[in-house]
Amino acid sequence: MPYLSREGDQKQLGEPLKASDSPRQFLNPYQKNALRISLVLVEKGVFELDHILSSGNHHGILFEVQDDLAEEAKAGIRQHIHEIREILREMKEQFQLDLEIDKNSRAIFGKAPLLWEIVTNTDAGRLRGYSEIDPGLKDLLDPSIERLGHLLLSMHDWISKNEPF
Repeated sequence: MPYLSREGDQKQLGEPLKASDSPRQFLNPYQKNALRISLVLVEKGVFELDHILSSGNHHGILFEVQDDLAEEAKAGIRQHIHEIREILREMKEQFQLDLEIDKNSRAIFGKAPLLWEIVTNTDAGRLRGYSEIDPGLKDLLDPSIERLGHLLLSMHDWISKNEPF
């Protein structure tokens, strides 16, 4: 079955590799980008797992994270994370994949409106969908919801005013 190489040449699947062949030449630009995106997502996920392992217990205001993993399990998972990163490093070199640069400003710019939407969907009027609400709930709940929403939008506005995209 023919496919397009990175250079745009038509090749046949199953053709034997030559010593001069580079693995990257077997990917066209779209395939290379798809591979890069997938591997970036894997690396970010593994980064989050590593952070979870390192964080231990965490006590928030409305939630708690409990570190219930045995040290043996943590060590095994860390070893797997190390091996995954080594494979990703090899693949980056082998296929000459570009580095993705994430900026904190972009993360905040994208996350703040999502949190705003979650907050604004919990005002007294929206809670009515779960049954009748107490007449005094609106005066008690909505000012706090509005303050949260205002602060979240202000974070978004601060980033959009101060960071060039």
